[in-house]
Amino acid sequence: MIKHLPSLAILAVATGIFAAAPAAHADSLYGPLSVTVWTGSTVPTEASLPTPGGTPTFTFNYTGPLDFVNNTMSANTFGDFFGSYSSGITGLTSAQLTTLLGTTMSTSGYGITSYLSFVGTYTGGGAVSISHDDGTSLYTGTGYMNNVISSPNPTSEITTTGTLPMGTNTPFDLIYVEANGAPADLVVTGLSPVPEPGTIGLLALGMIGLGALMYRGSAFNS
Repeated sequence: MIKHLPSLAILAVATGIFAAAPAAHADSLYGPLSVTVWTGSTVPTEASLPTPGGTPTFTFNYTGPLDFVNNTMSANTFGDFFGSYSSGITGLTSAQLTTLLGTTMSTSGYGITSYLSFVGTYTGGGAVSISHDDGTSLYTGTGYMNNVISSPNPTSEITTTGTLPMGTNTPFDLIYVEANGAPADLVVTGLSPVPEPGTIGLLALGMIGLGALMYRGSAFNS
């Protein structure tokens, strides 16, 4: 029984390593991302650069997957849009967060429109797709000069595809416009998450611990 303790310890460390890493699934993108929102009756209905003029309605950070689906036709608030992922929103006071989640994203007849800009970085490249009910665009590179996906006009639920250039910590700006009432859907696949510094540190410590336990286990068995 004692001889199996090193193996059990190694398994525990390995489990910790995988637990420290973000869960990898098709629609995952972990930030933090910088999110800027404009909403109102004068916000443009096209999801393209440049961003709207004037002071943004909200600015905050978001960490989590870009996997937002609100098909509830009776409600169309930011709370309905972010859903359970609203716990990944930071940079707002409690009162500001309550206001954000209770704010209507859009109304029928284009009375209210919301323009959202998600800015961050990705590592990797290749195929990328966005399922969206209204306009979306994806720009990459310095100054966001490379337009990877362009479907800026309001639409019914569709999927738009593109190809990300290969890169490491490459900047991107993902734009989504919600217009003309619910639904409000935005699901991104194909963007690789960029680990946060804290996660990298946990992985490094885990690897060091794993190596030490393997060495001790080898010495013990010999």
